[in-house]
Amino acid sequence: MRFDDFFLESHDMDVFFQQYGVKCILPVHCATFGSLLPEEMNDVDYYNCCVTAIANMPYRYTPDEIEIEYENVNYLLGEHNEQSHLTFNERVTAYIRTFVNMACRGFWSYDRFHSAHLEPEPEDKRFILIAHPRIVSQDNLQIKLRTCNEIILIDNINKINNK
Repeated sequence: MRFDDFFLESHDMDVFFQQYGVKCILPVHCATFGSLLPEEMNDVDYYNCCVTAIANMPYRYTPDEIEIEYENVNYLLGEHNEQSHLTFNERVTAYIRTFVNMACRGFWSYDRFHSAHLEPEPEDKRFILIAHPRIVSQDNLQIKLRTCNEIILIDNINKINNK
């Protein structure tokens, strides 16, 4: 069964798949920020299976073994935009929590690309890297992930700014 488009556009969901890297296959987590899902990911049973398995998955890395892409985080949060009762550092800490959690489980964790404090464009399928393990392990994650080629994964904000 598929998710309804209205449901997808009104929820920030976590999507899991594998992506072929240069030397290995990477497990990927993307926070959708209310976007539609690629056809191969729009499956309620697959989503529920992934969420359940990953919630029960042990950490493979400690937070010290995780790389946070602070330049990307600063861009998405709007480093110089203080429209909150929280300090910028408090906002960063709250924002990266989920991405670090996923990276500790072995995922390369992305958020949907958008400008600070603006909704993403509905047709924009770009996702930007937030956190990942410093060392890539080829250990089996004990979960079967689908492959997705429709989502565009961006490692660094400079790839966007230098185009």
